[in-house]
Amino acid sequence: MAGEKPFSVVTLDNIAGGALREQFDAAWEELIANIRDPNTDAEEVREINIKVRVAPDKNRAKFATRVRVTTKLSGLQPMADTLYLGKDEEGRIRPFTFDQKQADMFQEERTPPADVLPITQTAAGAR
Repeated sequence: MAGEKPFSVVTLDNIAGGALREQFDAAWEELIANIRDPNTDAEEVREINIKVRVAPDKNRAKFATRVRVTTKLSGLQPMADTLYLGKDEEGRIRPFTFDQKQADMFQEERTPPADVLPITQTAAGAR
């Protein structure tokens, strides 16, 4: 029959003009990235769901379809931190990431007393 288009049986690859396959591929990549993310639970089950809705016409000769791909991924793991209450320069109570009552281990280097020699020098008479 001249001029007729060849027809294709519907498959998961060609339904919705190939959109279902594209959406699945994108969801698969998202799922793999979620598994590899160290901020998510390594052992939590993930899901990809494909939903196909079919609405036939009254003659049952044709039908409309809607396809949708959704994912259920692992959420981010909760993070814990300890904050300390203290006063800022203006005297207001604020949360801080360090305890203001403890000395800073990384504060500026102090000049040692004159009778303390640096490790790179030797005391007079020492061998």
